[in-house]
Amino acid sequence: MIGFFNYTPDLFWPIKDLMRVMWLLLSIGWVIFGLGAFSLLGGCSKSKEEKARVLNYVGFESYVDTFVDSSKKNHRPLEVSELVIRFGTAEEVKEKSKVSAALAICTTGSEVPTIVVDQQWWENKLPSLTESKSVAEEILFHELGHCLLNRKHLDGTAPGKEIPGSIMYPKYIPGKIYAENKQEYYRELFTGVWAVLRLFEENLALSKAPISYQTETEESTVD
Repeated sequence: MIGFFNYTPDLFWPIKDLMRVMWLLLSIGWVIFGLGAFSLLGGCSKSKEEKARVLNYVGFESYVDTFVDSSKKNHRPLEVSELVIRFGTAEEVKEKSKVSAALAICTTGSEVPTIVVDQQWWENKLPSLTESKSVAEEILFHELGHCLLNRKHLDGTAPGKEIPGSIMYPKYIPGKIYAENKQEYYRELFTGVWAVLRLFEENLALSKAPISYQTETEESTVD
């Protein structure tokens, strides 16, 4: 019993302990918030790095630049954020396209838009063609139409001419025809409209004879 009456209890200890607990929980909350913010920033940075990695078309830059420039001139400005263009074997192109004579193929879906070009044909046969640069551009623009514009194949002829009416024609367009009608093909690709008025003026002096599709190589397709 000695000293019992000298003991003075701390009547506020429950409140003090509660405040300590609250302070601890608050501190833990700030730590979790900080880690979450850091993780979010890190995720954004990683996302940008990943996007940079899937923008790869080394060796085909001039074609993509012309494609984007043409989209702007036809009032359909396009920004390429994800795209891969690479070489592959003829077997790979045929396997992906399910077409035996395919020269290039675009794959999309859940993947990064990717164009695979038959390397052997591009490096060995393309240079021997008349208007080879136009042929190369037409084939790549056809695949870019699939990959970036979600265009499907389009049969049919151009107004007033017995020539394919779209870059999205299922078979590749001979270089001479493509070169002579390039601006109209650009316009149709980005707007879906052929430059009818210009063709009407040109047709006043055109022969009625259809243009031959025969070229110096076997007929090939793009997919």
